[in-house]
Amino acid sequence: MKRGCLGILALLITVTLSACSEGQGKSHKQREPAGRSEPRVSGSASGAKTAEAPNAKPRIVPKKNIVEDEVKAYYDAAARGDYDYTCEHLSELVRMDFSREAWVSANQTLQSNQASYQITDIHKTDLGYDVELTVNGKPRKTTFVSEGGEYKHELSDEEYAMFDGALASASASASASVSATPEPSGGNTVTVVDVVDGDTSTLTTQYKAWTA
Repeated sequence: MKRGCLGILALLITVTLSACSEGQGKSHKQREPAGRSEPRVSGSASGAKTAEAPNAKPRIVPKKNIVEDEVKAYYDAAARGDYDYTCEHLSELVRMDFSREAWVSANQTLQSNQASYQITDIHKTDLGYDVELTVNGKPRKTTFVSEGGEYKHELSDEEYAMFDGALASASASASASVSATPEPSGGNTVTVVDVVDGDTSTLTTQYKAWTA
């Protein structure tokens, strides 16, 4: 009898301990998700993140584009006969060789305003930018250098020879015009009949004829 009671008591103790263990395990499992915190996302209710706009950087125009614009402006001025503009956009070295009057005279002799200009290539060099173009279909190569924040035209040897030749031609034409001033030639005799109160007399005069 005592053995039976002890067996029953041991069985009850075992069941009780087993139930307590299962209860603690469930409580731990239920509390575990609550302990986790999901990362908080700031933004609108739709869940989209709000990104702060970075400081806007200024737009940087490639230097080659600037050179292209200034070279085009130079030859546009030449095509419309604005030689004051092209003179102002010569390099300092070239302006030491050509006065404004000489530059205008050379361009007028060359008829630069009647030429067609087409820029075919621009590329960087150690001295500035080499420019390749055609003038009335003929290839030409020249240079633009940076001076005072702008790109100025630096003549090539070929262009120096061309403008010097134009100046020499203009000077020769001016000298020819001066030498062609008409000089008085030999006299011619003109007879004039003058009638005064019925009397007729012959007057002879001489004049100098101007011949060109």
